[in-house]
Amino acid sequence: MKRLFKYGLVLLAVLAAAHNAYAAVMAVTVSPVTRSIAIPRGGERRVVFTAYNKSDKTKEVLVVPRLWFVLDENKDMLLDSWLDISPSEFTIGPMEKKEVTAKITVPEDAEGELSAMIAFRPKPEEGQSINIVFSVSLYVMVLGTEEIDYKISNFKLWKFEDRDSVGAIVQLKNDGNIHLKPKIKVTIQSIFKKRYIRAIDLEYGEPAYPKKDQIYKGAMHGFKLKPGLYRAVIDMDIINLAEKSKRNAYFLVGWKGKILYTFFKRP
Repeated sequence: MKRLFKYGLVLLAVLAAAHNAYAAVMAVTVSPVTRSIAIPRGGERRVVFTAYNKSDKTKEVLVVPRLWFVLDENKDMLLDSWLDISPSEFTIGPMEKKEVTAKITVPEDAEGELSAMIAFRPKPEEGQSINIVFSVSLYVMVLGTEEIDYKISNFKLWKFEDRDSVGAIVQLKNDGNIHLKPKIKVTIQSIFKKRYIRAIDLEYGEPAYPKKDQIYKGAMHGFKLKPGLYRAVIDMDIINLAEKSKRNAYFLVGWKGKILYTFFKRP
């Protein structure tokens, strides 16, 4: 018992040290974590990011932007041709905040969307083996050149073999030239009584980039359907465009809640 108690104390000490180390390297955070704006060709705009030092030590921070997703039409466009960060490095005191300005000037030959990832990199302290970099994303839609074209290219429901849970996958195909930030919910209804049964919120956060397919997953746990025919309503809210869309699918459930077949019209 004494040995077990001793090991417990050692484990608590290790966990406390790890927590303190993590808190030290995560001292600098930035807001907002992502920003999407629209500017016409030749237009100019400034966006402000605010860095916070949540530690009790002064930090030296380097701000390093890099190109993120690049369209083929913009592949010869250098980052500094449209983005200027000021200041590019700064010192921030304990519990202080510092504003960093991103000046955007859209080139006359830009197409679709320009995007960058901006890293806020604190200088590591002496003896610090881990240095966590806080990055924020910036998306610039080039007004008048945007092409919005997307569709749900695949949908699947299944029952987990080892437990009473239902999984869902929605595949989004982005044929446009700007990124999409979808928030997707799948609602299961009784097809005859049109009664709400359960809803699945799919994972949120990963963008669907131009000319790419992106898969979104989700699950309902502790849940099993009775045999029968059901409707799945796919509600999709494209956050960065303030657009909504809806698709219906139908599926057949057999013995022990197994989903036998999904009726979904694919493009």
